[in-house]
Amino acid sequence: MACLLAPLAHCAITVGWKIPVDSVTGDLAKNEGAHKLDKPPGSSAFFQPGDELWDISTAVMARAADPDAEPAAAGKEKWSGEWLVWNARSGMVVARGTTADITLLQAIIEALEQPKVIRTKLELVRSAAGTTDSVSLVARSGEKATMDFSPWRIEVGPTADSSYDIVDESLKLAWTDGSMQWELSTSVTSYQGQRTRIACQGSGAKRWELFFTPQCEYCTGVPISEVRWKEAPGGLVCWPVPSGGDRPERRKTPEGLEIAVYNVLPNIFDLLVGEKEEADRRKVQVPAAMAEIMRGEVVDVRDVFQTKGIGMIPGSFAGFDPETNRVIIAGSEADQDLVETLLMGGGPCWSPPSWVETDLASGGWGLASMSGDKATLRGKSGEKELLFEIEPVTGVNNTDIGVNYCFDLVEKLESKGRLQAAATLHVGMPQVIATRKRPGQDEQKVTLTARPNLPVPETKESKPAPGR
Repeated sequence: MACLLAPLAHCAITVGWKIPVDSVTGDLAKNEGAHKLDKPPGSSAFFQPGDELWDISTAVMARAADPDAEPAAAGKEKWSGEWLVWNARSGMVVARGTTADITLLQAIIEALEQPKVIRTKLELVRSAAGTTDSVSLVARSGEKATMDFSPWRIEVGPTADSSYDIVDESLKLAWTDGSMQWELSTSVTSYQGQRTRIACQGSGAKRWELFFTPQCEYCTGVPISEVRWKEAPGGLVCWPVPSGGDRPERRKTPEGLEIAVYNVLPNIFDLLVGEKEEADRRKVQVPAAMAEIMRGEVVDVRDVFQTKGIGMIPGSFAGFDPETNRVIIAGSEADQDLVETLLMGGGPCWSPPSWVETDLASGGWGLASMSGDKATLRGKSGEKELLFEIEPVTGVNNTDIGVNYCFDLVEKLESKGRLQAAATLHVGMPQVIATRKRPGQDEQKVTLTARPNLPVPETKESKPAPGR
């Protein structure tokens, strides 16, 4: 008997995804698990009078069970929430259900994933004029894209991690700014959607800064961070999917344990347990104390988690329902944290690039690069050449950054000399790397500063709700 599930939260929520309907149902017109509705299934800010709405609660589950099946071969299982429809006007899949229902549907949508691309945006900001030149270029993860469009020559090579949260990018750029032809070569890493400064030069009216933003998108052009929306008081709000997916809600028991339900992949326990057959796993009744959340028979998997280092203190419970692919866990807060990491994965692990800069009087140079990679910024005008080159290496304890450097001391776009050496810099602390004192003048100091290259926010207008 399949488990009868009650909501972890008492109120339902209404959520919409801006995705093509055929990605979750196949050919809608031929799918026997979908049918057009005469009226909306309920009142919602996602709907407007005259909308063309389709019930797809069975079609989605059939496609989730077998993405390669013909649309006509619809199953009979319905999604567990209140309703699930396709709104042809807004181009959105809209659903209403408990948090657990929505989490399950989110997992299905991610499993039936659409192709993704990465948009690389570059902005050249001139401080004095207050102007910005911006360009963007789209490429698939792991592939290169080039653009030659005056005054820009660009080659980008973005590679996203499996969740498309983090983007590694190699950049080769050339652009003209006044009489100077600039060339930049570097490699950087950033969270998708985050804007970071990757180069700068000059001071006062001659200063410029270059910013980089990688944006992961579905091939429909919708940014991954803007696909999901939620109904809230006053209308619709964007509801991005957090790294690693939505975390389950937890409920405290009078005994001090925490209870949570996880939606998991169908084969996760085959992977965890290995060769042990499902028939050999003992089925037990969910304890009465958890009946409000889950009832019925489940596979006892406490031993599975114990072998993975989860303590399972007295009173703990772990059960798996293979029919709904849900796991119920009752355990300590620490055990829940470990289970969440095991079943859902932790947040993305990455090291930001290093940012290395000089003082303004020495040229106002700045450049970002990954640890161990060389980055070069070169300016040319006729016979003149200006250079800033770094190769940073982050220390083991992240409190210092070693830098091999070579750069010109610049005054009015003229080189007054060149420094080349290696230094170890304490993070965020300017270090004097050279001095010069002329008779009758103050001592001139050249400083170098290194720190992690963190995001720089950009003022953005609020985005309108989709399909409104």
